[in-house]
Amino acid sequence: MMIGIFFRAFVFPSMFIMGSSYLSAHEIDLQSSGITDYYPSCKLEKKTSLCIDGISIDEEKRALIEVKSDFDSAPELLVHNLKDTSSKVKVATSVMRNLIERLNPRADNELQYKQVPIRLEHASSKNIVILMKVSINGSSYAGFSYINDDGSIIMGIKETILEPDDYFYSELVSE
Repeated sequence: MMIGIFFRAFVFPSMFIMGSSYLSAHEIDLQSSGITDYYPSCKLEKKTSLCIDGISIDEEKRALIEVKSDFDSAPELLVHNLKDTSSKVKVATSVMRNLIERLNPRADNELQYKQVPIRLEHASSKNIVILMKVSINGSSYAGFSYINDDGSIIMGIKETILEPDDYFYSELVSE
């Protein structure tokens, strides 16, 4: 509790005062990227269980693909009667793995997914990071997946008040 208060009171403001290479990003238009040919846009499709909220390029030339999902009302999960939190977290992890394997050509595509070609200005599709915000049983979760320099997929997901990009960067710093 005290750590959370300290973090909100001192760390977040200091990031804005001192500036952070992670905070400035170049936004990519979803339509021109071509991603909306394969996945719905959150801005256009209000009633979808998974949508792309945005794409931005950070200072390290990573393409950050922001995904939103509501697992509390997703028809795909309701049909399979998935109600417990751990099952929904496993599904969210699988979704992030699936997205990184479809969108990043560096992925070791064991399941033979069809690659989704996207156009990115100022970045390579080989440096994609999936950032996911998902509602699970009334709680907010943030997650990320990316391909490390050695080719392995790195993922994380946890219940948090942090936005997915903040969670991702906090995990990068702790590595």
